[in-house]
Amino acid sequence: MGTPSFRHGGEDRVTFRLQPRGRLQLIFHRGAKVRADSAGFTFDDPTGLMTWPAPDRAVIDFPDLTAVSARQAQVTTLVKRWVQT
Repeated sequence: MGTPSFRHGGEDRVTFRLQPRGRLQLIFHRGAKVRADSAGFTFDDPTGLMTWPAPDRAVIDFPDLTAVSARQAQVTTLVKRWVQT
């Protein structure tokens, strides 16, 4: 609770995770609940930034703000594509 989360089409889609301390994670998800079509979901990540803890949930780890700045354009493109899935 209390973490920045962004909605698109009435669903939570991207959430910041500010822990563990000193790192930032951007969580890509398809809503608050697991969807019935999760097992067949695919998303192409040409950047290789995303890791997949679940079939429909991805994470990008940033060790510091320098890493965020360095990957800003790539992450912006991924977020724009993600919210359309």
